[in-house]
Amino acid sequence: MAGEAKAALAREFGVTRPTVYRALKNA
Repeated sequence: MAGEAKAALAREFGVTRPTVYRALKNA
């Protein structure tokens, strides 16, 4: 996933990018 998309998810869900990355890997 593109870094900017991860950043958008981070902003939307109010979490840090590493957390989003971990969540995506675990999904």
